[in-house]
Amino acid sequence: MEQAATADIILNVCDASSPEARTHLDVTNEILQSLGCGDRPVIPVLNKWDLVGDADSALHLTGAVRISALKNEGIPALLQAIEDNLPVKPVDVTALLPFAKTGIAAQLRKAGALVSEEYVPEGLLIHARVEPREMALIKPYIVENNSESENV
Repeated sequence: MEQAATADIILNVCDASSPEARTHLDVTNEILQSLGCGDRPVIPVLNKWDLVGDADSALHLTGAVRISALKNEGIPALLQAIEDNLPVKPVDVTALLPFAKTGIAAQLRKAGALVSEEYVPEGLLIHARVEPREMALIKPYIVENNSESENV
């Protein structure tokens, strides 16, 4: 549980077929709160959904993902929920803005994304740490993607 304090996302997995499932999820959420993890996304994962006899009387939670690890069911929905809740990480890029587009640098400065800039004969060479909203502005001018984990 202590590792949850440094996690980007938390999966709160419980046995959906257990009559105590709601209690298990609630206790885990209380512990996560006490560890200071209240700001992290928590996805309730209802495992063993294949053993739930009456789906109408089963535990229903907003945002919960129903899976059966044994039968490999619901895994695509779980992966999508994880992807939907991952934090956005900035990407390091180098871009060459034509002189007519140097106003983009002002927008990046305002967003706090501009790391460095240098006028060169072809325009304004910038290095920036951009999030997706800024990426749309400079994508046509990128000359180098400096982030190993992100493709542009």
